[in-house]
Formats: sequence, C-alpha cells, structure tokens
Amino acid sequence: VVNATINPICNSDVILSTGIEGLPVTFSPVINSTDGVIREGTLITVSFDASTCGMAGVTPMWKIGFNSTAKGYIVTTGGVDRLNLFKITKFESDSSFYQLSYCPNSEPFCECPCVPVGANSDKYLAPNVSYADFRFKPDAPV
Repeated sequence: VVNATINPICNSDVILSTGIEGLPVTFSPVINSTDGVIREGTLITVSFDASTCGMAGVTPMWKIGFNSTAKGYIVTTGGVDRLNLFKITKFESDSSFYQLSYCPNSEPFCECPCVPVGANSDKYLAPNVSYADFRFKPDAPV
C-alpha cells in the first residue's frame, strides 16, 4: 500500500503506508498494447490516480528526486511523461511476486540498467535500497 507524504499530493513524496488505505495508482505504458495489457518488462509511467495539480507544471506522476530530509534520492511526484519511466519485473527471490524498477535509461544520454525500488528505513520509496522490498502480487493469475 502506497501513500503520499502530504495532501494534496502535489510535490509529495511516495511512502509505504502502514494503514490499510493508500492512494490509487495508475500504470500507463509508453507504447500501448493492442489488448490493453501491461506485460512484464514494459516501460511505464506511474501516477497517483488524481487530476493534475493546480500548481503549474506539477503532476501526480512519479519520478526520482533528491530529498535532503530523506538523505538521498527517493520516489516523488512531479514527473514528466516519457522521461520518468519504470518497469514491472519478476521479483528476483520469488518469481510469484513482481517488483517495480526505476529505469534511468529513460534519462537523456544515460544507458544505465533499471534498478529495483524498495523502501528505506523511513518508509520512503527509493531506488536501489535494501531495507524493505516493494513487491506485489497480481490479483488474477497471469
């Protein structure tokens, strides 16, 4: 379950929620499939399911940004379409689960591998951390 650090979610960081309720999330493929299915390894954007924030240029789309409070790079809102990309991949330790990975190769001039997103000790989602895995299981068999 994920949530935002502030409400409204404009300029908010993405955290693991300890409560039962979180915010709905939308996965949008960069290239739409003919059957509407997002397959493993497809480049996607991730957004909180909310209308665009009233502040100019701020979106509920996820991106990686630096946060001095969290002491490093974390997942936050305000992403730009087609520049802040993620992938859903099989979880390395248990193939019945999936993980979200951030793909810095979507950044101009970077040919870097995708890195798994986890949660740091403060429950912020962050790339390449090992404190807590951020993994999920599909509702229906695939």
